[in-house]
Amino acid sequence: MRTFLFGTLIVATALSCGKSNDSTTTAGDKLSGRWTMVKVQDRGPVLETITPPPGYEGKVYIEFSGNSFSGKTMMNTISDGSFTLNADSITFGPFAMTKVVENEWGRALGTVLHSCMLQSMFPCRPAVITWLNPRKIEISTPLRYIITLEKF
Repeated sequence: MRTFLFGTLIVATALSCGKSNDSTTTAGDKLSGRWTMVKVQDRGPVLETITPPPGYEGKVYIEFSGNSFSGKTMMNTISDGSFTLNADSITFGPFAMTKVVENEWGRALGTVLHSCMLQSMFPCRPAVITWLNPRKIEISTPLRYIITLEKF
C-alpha cells in the first residue's frame, strides 16, 4: 500500500512539474520590440485617415521592453516611458520627450502617449489595444486618434 501511495505521489508531482511556461507567451512578451506607426485615424468631426508625410517610412516608432518604452516621432525623441498592459488595454505613464514642433503624423503618436495625462478623470480610461495579427496592433484612445503599429 505504501509503495502504491509513494508511486502515486511521484507521478502526481511529475505531472504538475512537467508543465512548462516557456512555451506560452504573454501579451507583454508579444509587445516587446520596435513597432512602427503605419496608419493614423482621426476621430474629429468625421473619421479621417491621416496621410503620412513623404519620407516617413520607419521614422515614427515605439520600442517596448518589459514595462518601459522609448521611441521617435518625425521631430522628437521619446525616452524613459512606462506603461501598464492588460488583456485588452494599455495605459501609458510618464515619459521624457524633446519639444520640437511636430507635424500632424508625429503629433498623433504624442497624443496617444499623453492620452491618460490629458484626461480630466482619475483614474484615466486606458487606451484599447487590439491585436490585428501577431505583428500588427491598433491602439485606440478615448480621445482623438486610433493608431496602427506594425512590428518589423
